[in-house]
Amino acid sequence: MTASKDIYEVYEVQSKRIVELEAMLSERDKELAEIKEQWQWSDEWVSVDVRLPKDYEPIHFSRRGRVHTGRRDPNNEPLMGAWEDYDGFYSDVTHWMPLPKPPECHGMNGAADE
Repeated sequence: MTASKDIYEVYEVQSKRIVELEAMLSERDKELAEIKEQWQWSDEWVSVDVRLPKDYEPIHFSRRGRVHTGRRDPNNEPLMGAWEDYDGFYSDVTHWMPLPKPPECHGMNGAADE
């Protein structure tokens, strides 16, 4: 066997392995996206010390033992507080959670509405 033939065989084996690894990586990316989606729709309260919601995302938030529905707007933080609902702006929020997914609605024929 010649050195060039050995190099060609190694190249082929490594090329096949690269294709396999790329396929595995693609599958892991899909799994990670699904996990992130599930995590985003968690029904658990999240401490603001652990993680903040995406800016302007509709959420539930808790302050002083009460639950509000609103959003976090970081542009308001220096002036009035980053957390807002229809009643005002707040800075003393302790926890938040994403809104639940909307229910699946069915039309007159039983088909899902779009």
